[in-house]
Order: sequence, then structure tokens, then C-alpha cells
Amino acid sequence: NTALVTGLLSRSGSRMLFISIYIGLIGFLYITAISRGALLSSLITGMVLSTYVVSRKSSWRALVAPLAVAMFLAASTLMTVAAIQLNENFAYFDKLATYRLTVYKVSWSAITEAPFWGHGARTFALNMGQETLAAMGQTLGTPHNILLEALYSLGVIGSMLWAVGIGFFWRHRPAGNNTSDGDRTFVRLLGYAIFMQLLFHGMVDLSIFSAYFLTLLFVSGGLIMASNQPVKDISPGTAA
Repeated sequence: NTALVTGLLSRSGSRMLFISIYIGLIGFLYITAISRGALLSSLITGMVLSTYVVSRKSSWRALVAPLAVAMFLAASTLMTVAAIQLNENFAYFDKLATYRLTVYKVSWSAITEAPFWGHGARTFALNMGQETLAAMGQTLGTPHNILLEALYSLGVIGSMLWAVGIGFFWRHRPAGNNTSDGDRTFVRLLGYAIFMQLLFHGMVDLSIFSAYFLTLLFVSGGLIMASNQPVKDISPGTAA
């Protein structure tokens, strides 16, 4: 993502170098098949970032984060509904989704038992280990979807509070900011890239309680907050 953001915002000479690095890394993910979730999320993130750079209207650019959230929610909802409602061809689609539909079905059943307050943080492996073992032949530590993990662990109320807390990172730029978009586009776009990568990869993997997820989430938020801050005019001779 860093290579892609750098390439998209660089001049023609450097652009080809960084875009080539990005393509090479995507090719590495594809050839080695290390993680199909990482490959898919990287491709979707790259598509959204490219759209952001191509867009010239600031109103369209302001929609990039809401669009990423909407895509994540729509895809997660669609997969969960498919897991619950599919009867015919369930095995086919489950295999296509690397058996995610089975774990989503088991997870949703547990979510409905405590929809408002959830079962508690980091309790999925403890409470659902035998369920996933019986359904999939292995014990899982998470539902492999961060939305389902939030609903299972925190319930609807806790998940909403969690989402509102994250939303503070993405508030509008203050009116007192007199710096042009070009001066801080890289920082903002890199923050968006990390955030979108976490969302799109979180559709099929990750855990909202892991150090990896939380660290990158707050790094992303910090970058976007930095690009939101108004510039203070410090005149020469003034103590910093």
C-alpha cells in the first residue's frame, strides 16, 4: 500500500518504479498463495486508492472512507446472509469461501443468544472451540470476520460504541486549516490505505483484539488526524 500510494502521487519517472514494486508484491502474494485474504484486500484497496487519486472533486474524495465502510458492511452482510439462508449449493459456495460460511453460520447462531451485550472480549475460542471443531474439524479462535467478532464479543451496543470511537479519527477538516490538499495528500492517503486494508482483510480474517489490528488501526487514525489538524503560523523568533 505504501508503494502504491507513493507511486500514485509521484511523477512519471518514480511512478513506474513504485507501481512496479506494488505489482511485484501482488504477484508474490498470488504465486505463493500465502493469504488469499491479503491478496483480495490489497487489490480492492488499490482500486479504491486509484479512484481517489483520479477523482478531482473534493466532495468525491471525502466519500472514500464511507465508501470503504459501506463495501465492508455490504460484503460481510452478504456472506452472513448466504451462510444462514443457503440450502442448495451451500457446500459449493462454502468451499469457494474456504469454509468461511460454516464458521459464519456457527458464529451468527451464538450472536443471537446475546445480541445486545455479547459474550465478552476474547471469549470466542473458549466458548466456541467445540462448536467449530464439530462443524469444521478444527478449533478456531475467531469468526474470521471482524464485524461478526465485534457482534459476538461486544454485542450491538458495544459494537456501536466501538465504531463511534473509531469514527472520531475521521472527522472533517477544521475550517481554520489554510493548507492545500496537495501538501498533505500523502499522509491522508496512507492513513486511508491502512484503514481500508484492515477493513477488507477483516472481511475474511483478522481479530479486532490482536496487537496487529489495533496497532495499525491507531497508526491509520493518527495519520488521518495529523492531516486534519490546522496549520499554526509560527513567525520567526517565536519559541517552538
